[in-house]
Amino acid sequence: MPNEVKKLEIIEKILHISDDELLRVVEKIIGEGVNGKSQKKSFKQFAGLMSNEEADAIDNIIAEGCEKINPNDWD
Repeated sequence: MPNEVKKLEIIEKILHISDDELLRVVEKIIGEGVNGKSQKKSFKQFAGLMSNEEADAIDNIIAEGCEKINPNDWD
């Protein structure tokens, strides 16, 4: 199938997207493809993505798994 036909099929599918979030994702992907690379993201863009409970759970997992030293691992 020629690329032009594929492009038209994709455009037709995009025209039928009713979910605003999905449309933003498609727009982002297309923008990255046109630019040839993804945009660098600021750390601030990730603020608020996790609830306090999720952040506490990750903190506990790190504390339990990363802060223990097994002296036999150094042999």
